Amino acid sequence: MTLVPAYIMLFVPKKMLDRIPDKQPHHERTGLDGFLEKLGAFSYKRWKLILIFSVLTIIVSAIGIQRIRVNDNPVKWFTKHHRIRIADDVLNRHFGGTYTAYLTLTPETAGGCTCTEALEQMSAAANARFAGKLPEQTAQFTALLKTQQVKYRNLSTCNPDQCFTFLIGEAKKLDEQTTKPWLALADEINYLEDADLASFQALENKMGEGSAFFQTLENLSGEELREAALAITDEYTALSFVDFLYEMKAEITAPPMKQPEMLRWVSSLQDHLDSFPKTSDEHSRIVGKTSSAVDALKKAAYELQYIDPSIAPENFRAEIKTKNDANYSVPDTAAACGQVFIQLEGMKKKDSLFHLVTRDYREANIWVQLTSGDNTDMSAVAGKTEKWIAENPPPVPMKVQWAGLTYLNVVWQDKMVTGMLSALGSSFIVVLIMMMLLFRSPLIGLLAMIPLSVTITFIYGLIGWVGKDYDMPVAVLSSLTLGLSVDFAIHFLERARELQKKLGSW
Repeated sequence: MTLVPAYIMLFVPKKMLDRIPDKQPHHERTGLDGFLEKLGAFSYKRWKLILIFSVLTIIVSAIGIQRIRVNDNPVKWFTKHHRIRIADDVLNRHFGGTYTAYLTLTPETAGGCTCTEALEQMSAAANARFAGKLPEQTAQFTALLKTQQVKYRNLSTCNPDQCFTFLIGEAKKLDEQTTKPWLALADEINYLEDADLASFQALENKMGEGSAFFQTLENLSGEELREAALAITDEYTALSFVDFLYEMKAEITAPPMKQPEMLRWVSSLQDHLDSFPKTSDEHSRIVGKTSSAVDALKKAAYELQYIDPSIAPENFRAEIKTKNDANYSVPDTAAACGQVFIQLEGMKKKDSLFHLVTRDYREANIWVQLTSGDNTDMSAVAGKTEKWIAENPPPVPMKVQWAGLTYLNVVWQDKMVTGMLSALGSSFIVVLIMMMLLFRSPLIGLLAMIPLSVTITFIYGLIGWVGKDYDMPVAVLSSLTLGLSVDFAIHFLERARELQKKLGSW
């Protein structure tokens, strides 16, 4: 609006300007000129119809805007027959999924349980294991644990190593009191003469008070009686408070990803992820596959305990197969889980394990493979996963976060949509203010925004009606309509004002 007039004044000779006639000779308008002239006449004569049509356009467009689905998938920027789209479809049909996301699990607390919590767990576990067979010794042991709880109830006085060392010393004394008589009894049973095993009555006469524990064996005799009696003594000699303390220490101090309860929770979370419904393509699910350290643990536990059914008799093969299948699971104790992980750390590609769990086994990573790169599908997976975790909290408080390129696209899309909408709104206001200032009239400024508003509303409504996703290319290109529309409005209104001044009427 300023460059062309300035150019004419500076570089076009005055003589050339003087030769330009004040009025152009009249000639018949054809082609585009004729069409535009007729269009202008139609607009002037049918202005009511045009207003009605504009209002209907806004109404229909507003309904279409409500149908817009905000979704982005960079692969869908290409046409359906493009090689990238075809390859993407084939890979997702035959493999777990080409779109990756990661669900990271991080403990909310830095350390393990306190001394008091650990001693409470030990007390409950000791009652469950020993109270039935060794009630007196169990009472002594739990009383000992309670004295330690009083001693180490404050965080400032908590010293797990000192507490554990003391308990081991006391547990050795209890084991000696408990197992020594039973070991002696087992030796005595081993060296009994055949005559003393002729019947339970003969065994009872020989052993006196010691036979009270074998009342269930009164129908046995001979070597069968000896074996059954030794089995009972083995049950008691196997009860060791020292072994119990070492096992409990391993369970209590185990990092989250070595605790069986936590590992089973991760496995349940994977099962939930794998159960997501199918995509619009009935041949594939949204979540094609999930992988974690738990999968490696189960597989290693299975292989370490595998028995080849072919080497067994025919009638035992079904039982062996059932046992093999049962071994494909998380071991029952933290110590057993630790042993399996040690075996995995010794494999050739041990770094593969540490892509799924940290080296201290405190943090874990679930690798989620998606068959769809649509942000709506990723958002659905994230939303339903958060709901499941809220309904099934982990045994160890965990901070659960999503990561990966597919999830990054969701975050980026949210930023993009929010940014584009705010940019569009702010630009609209800025343009309105500029129009009011340039035309020196609030009314003319508002009038200049009508073509802009109708155009943008129509474009967004059309996007909703045709079912086109609102993605990055659409967001960028639709923003260009702001500048184009206001340019047309400025030129039209400026020309209209000039004609109004010349003719004296609108």
